[in-house]
Amino acid sequence: MTSRTTLICFLLGAATALSGAGAAADGGFDVTLRMADLFGEQSDAAEWTEIRVPPSFEDALGETRSPGCSGAPVPAAGDAGPAFEAADRAYAFFLRPGDPKRLAITWDGGGACWDSTTCIDSVLADDPLYEATVDETPAALSAIGGIDAENGDNPLAGFTRVFIPYCTADLFFGAKETTYTLPDGSAWTIHHRGHDNVLAVLDRLTELYADIGQPPEQIVLLGSSAGGYGALYSMPAVARSFPLTPDLRLVSDSANGIVGRDLYDQALTPGGVWGAWLNLAPELEEAFLSEPNDIVANSFRDLGWSYPSARLGQYTRAYDAAQIFFYNVSKHIDHPALWTDPTQLFIAALEWSLQARGAMWQTAWMTWNYRFYLGRGTEHTILGLDELYRERSARGVRFSAWLADMLSAEHPYRSQWRNLSCAPYCLPSDLGELLPTP
Repeated sequence: MTSRTTLICFLLGAATALSGAGAAADGGFDVTLRMADLFGEQSDAAEWTEIRVPPSFEDALGETRSPGCSGAPVPAAGDAGPAFEAADRAYAFFLRPGDPKRLAITWDGGGACWDSTTCIDSVLADDPLYEATVDETPAALSAIGGIDAENGDNPLAGFTRVFIPYCTADLFFGAKETTYTLPDGSAWTIHHRGHDNVLAVLDRLTELYADIGQPPEQIVLLGSSAGGYGALYSMPAVARSFPLTPDLRLVSDSANGIVGRDLYDQALTPGGVWGAWLNLAPELEEAFLSEPNDIVANSFRDLGWSYPSARLGQYTRAYDAAQIFFYNVSKHIDHPALWTDPTQLFIAALEWSLQARGAMWQTAWMTWNYRFYLGRGTEHTILGLDELYRERSARGVRFSAWLADMLSAEHPYRSQWRNLSCAPYCLPSDLGELLPTP
């Protein structure tokens, strides 16, 4: 296995672990998906339901939205006709009934792209930098340890759970189509519609909660990797969808936003390829005008002050291999040979770790209702994994206890939910993990 494949596996692990086969639910909201049925006495709370999303809908403001996956190029079947066809664009999300008063929404992870090299060439080389389709199933989701509703140590046990898959390569910021170039010079359109997908899910959830007659009392937003950025970006939309919900919590996992200038210029500026500014909430506009590596820290700051009763949390490992890889890619976007160069990866690891730690402390200094947990090692993501129950590398505090107190501690200043760091013991046990061999 090459070092590039190894590192990408860290990034895509959560998504590929969910892959499998299964039958889909009906594409519309028929009576079987009414809240009364989902939460009635006959409902099996252990079952996930797949809910398909139509390719077009009108949101609450009367704007037409176009949810769906990226349509990345894949080899066409048969010898005749074009060499490539679009990957399946059908979109769906997943819901697992629990206590309707407590709602937890998870944004999936799975890479990103922002130019022809990352959006097209990586896919055609069979080494994609992003997930292009929804490949989760209800059965596969039920097998994921960190979201096990039956585990008594799970801080989210008993919650109604929603899982938002990721297949648009835009960190859930996207709201437009962008044309990139195939190797033969022809054009190919990638559908960066990640935020439209989120709005489609919120549209369905508000419909379901209108059926039950009252909003949830607590909403927890969770996102891993790309999904961590999606949860952060989407928090204002969630708050506006459920204005009567008094208790908001957000946990961003392995999404520190330490990136190169190229990604920022291509994707995060007002005219960027994702259309990130088309739906950017007013609360986040100042943050998105920051320097690239300050966007996440300033987003936490501005959301914290805009929603003073909310609690915001952030987790990462000190030498997260996947985030280091993407940082290195964004530094050397025009030189793919350097993406997996051991020397460049080692330098990137030191740079990224220093900047990530500084940004977390900066955020904590600026944002009174924010806390972080900096763990030891190189692994990527913790939410959805059994490691959620084992992690205790920051001051000996279990991450699950940190998360539980974030969600429910009445007096957070006397709880385990505080700023915690693995320092000075943050290096992986095997220093060779920082210098993978091709």
